[in-house]
Amino acid sequence: MKMFYSIIAIIALLVLLYVLGSVGFFDNLKEDSPLLPKQTIETIDSFEECVQAGYPVMESYPMQCITADGQRFISPIDQRGQDDNGIFCIQVITPAKNPQTGEIKEFPTPCDVPKGWELIQ
Repeated sequence: MKMFYSIIAIIALLVLLYVLGSVGFFDNLKEDSPLLPKQTIETIDSFEECVQAGYPVMESYPMQCITADGQRFISPIDQRGQDDNGIFCIQVITPAKNPQTGEIKEFPTPCDVPKGWELIQ
């Protein structure tokens, strides 16, 4: 009989944990939740605004950003693969080192290496 009560107590505890977890999950989906973008869908009119609102960006060519209601914004093609001077960079993985921290990181193009970083040959 003791074992029966122990099993009932465990099942009740599991159900309670499930209910509390569900309440916590759905509570995070409120409008003021940090999980959702803060900008409303109606105010998004460009690729840049879509990215700034926190919506996912597809790593395609050209890049695309899709809002929650399915609006699709496409990155301007002439900006991809260019550095700050408008010069196109070849798509080749470029390792570089941050001399201040010693961090080594790979970048998709030489133009993506931040200023002050040293290229690794």
